[in-house]
Amino acid sequence: PQSQALRVMPPHRSQGARISMVQSTPKFELRPGADDRTAHQAEVMLTVTYGLHLLGMLTALPLVVASIIAHVRFFMLDTETTERAHYRYLVETFWFGVIANVIGAALTVIFIGFVVLGITWIWMVWRFVRGWLRMRDGQGPR
Repeated sequence: PQSQALRVMPPHRSQGARISMVQSTPKFELRPGADDRTAHQAEVMLTVTYGLHLLGMLTALPLVVASIIAHVRFFMLDTETTERAHYRYLVETFWFGVIANVIGAALTVIFIGFVVLGITWIWMVWRFVRGWLRMRDGQGPR
C-alpha cells in the first residue's frame, strides 16, 4: 500500500500555486519484505535512538539509554539489514567514544586531554548526525 502526500506545485506563469495529490512510496526498506507499518516503526525507533544519542552529548543519561536501546536492537536483529547496520554504527560510535573519552580524561593531567575530549565530542556528534541523515535518505550508515 502506498501513502498519499500533498505536494505544492510551483506556479506556472499566470497560474497560482496548486496542490495535487501524489503517490509516494517508502524511501527505503530498513527490513526487506516488511510491511509499511513495521518499516515505519523501525524508522521511528532509529530516529528516536539517534536523537537520544545526540541529546546524550549534552547530558549523559540519554546517551546511556540510547546505547542500551542500540545494543538490544542490534542483537535482536539476526539478519544483516540496513536497520541492523545503523544500530551497529551507533554501538561502534558509542564504544569508540567511551574509549577516546577515557584516554582524554587521563590525558587532562598534561592538558592535551582537553583537546582529545573536544575532538571526540565533535567526532561523535558528526557521526550521529551523519548516520541520521543517511538513514533519512534511505542509505546505510556508511
